Amino acid sequence: MLKTFAVKSSSVCFDGMDKSFTEQSCKWDIVASYIRSVIGANPTITSANDGTHSSNSTHYKGLALDLRINDWKGNIKQHAFVIAWILGTNWLVLLEVDHLHIQYGFSNLVHPEGIKRIGDGSYIE
Repeated sequence: MLKTFAVKSSSVCFDGMDKSFTEQSCKWDIVASYIRSVIGANPTITSANDGTHSSNSTHYKGLALDLRINDWKGNIKQHAFVIAWILGTNWLVLLEVDHLHIQYGFSNLVHPEGIKRIGDGSYIE
């Protein structure tokens, strides 16, 4: 899954990930290419269906992953917008303090009114 991405460590677990991630492999390839060529970083997954997250996190349902951003160059918020636009419908990109959270679907949102539409994609601060 997501073969064009590096993985932080062997503790990152992809077991039980929703098929939406593999079905959108061409979009993920574009995201990885964007991170390499425009941002100047190695696209790295730091968490998937593992780790400690909020109690209603979509990570626990296999619907989310996190990307490293500490080595990204340029405007991180703008890069998050572009990634949301690339992924499109049903994907949500959330810029956290130290990573980019990307999830499929919106079922766990407490304040969905905070969503900003970026083309067909969605972004929330």
